[in-house]
Amino acid sequence: MTIASTATRGPVGFADATSSQTGRVFPMRNSPFISLIIAALCHAGAAEAVCDVPPPDQTLALNPTTLEPGTTWLYAGDDSPRRTTVRLIEADATRRVLEVNERIRMVEPVQTYADESRTRKGTKAVIRFPVKVGDTWRDEFTEEGEFRLEIGGYRYDYEEVADSKAAGWEEISIGAGTFTALRIDRIAIWRKSNPRLLDKKSALAEHMEPPKPSRELKGATVSQYWYVPAIGRVVLQAQAQTKWPQFVEGSSLLKNPSANVIELTGYRDSKIDCTGEKPAFAQRSDAPPLGFAVMPNNTWTWAFQMRAHYPRQTD
Repeated sequence: MTIASTATRGPVGFADATSSQTGRVFPMRNSPFISLIIAALCHAGAAEAVCDVPPPDQTLALNPTTLEPGTTWLYAGDDSPRRTTVRLIEADATRRVLEVNERIRMVEPVQTYADESRTRKGTKAVIRFPVKVGDTWRDEFTEEGEFRLEIGGYRYDYEEVADSKAAGWEEISIGAGTFTALRIDRIAIWRKSNPRLLDKKSALAEHMEPPKPSRELKGATVSQYWYVPAIGRVVLQAQAQTKWPQFVEGSSLLKNPSANVIELTGYRDSKIDCTGEKPAFAQRSDAPPLGFAVMPNNTWTWAFQMRAHYPRQTD
């Protein structure tokens, strides 16, 4: 799962729009996992200034970290005081149940660090454990996507083929502290098509052009994740959506103005309780993705480009 698809989510899912119909939070463009920046920081009790965790053994392949229920992560998606709280509710050898901001539950397969989807055919693997530097993997899947707001919602068909690589160990300094992290580079090529309104009489239906199966958009999401074994999750995530991944691939997304960046600012388990300083990289980009239309309009291609993919969860 991206941080919290990532959201997603997203990861696995952060987001910036809330549905009054379901209580879910739905991701806008490049949310990731990965993703849910809507809550104020609520972190009671004494806390250390930064998170001090043991360094990883870089000579060994990483297996999923064993985590205890109640473990909590705090993430920032911009430089405001708002935080997203992710808490582990339950876990076994194959899956984890995570609670986001005390009301949204997500299931994450342990071996793939990806959100679970009821309509998915194929496999999504943000990190494929066990993993070591130099490992590469490809995942491919199709599923239904869904987006909801108070003014209405829609579903669509989604296809993705992604190539990932464990690029290497890096020392990073973020809001929660300084860590040695395994960086994962991922390029996902996707296609969104066949939009379907959930309510043909909604305000959204009045605003959008008529949906047709032929309406589609192809693009790519370029992502970088920094995973810290002692924390058990990605502590820094950067994503940029684009029509031309060749112009983004290989560069640092942390310095890309069109990227959305989410980072860890706090962590708590039975032994550690820490809240760090203000975010070092977190940013939320409102710029149109590279290579796509720049003027807002009521077309489905505009809706597809400006909203990150989130799998269907409702009936």
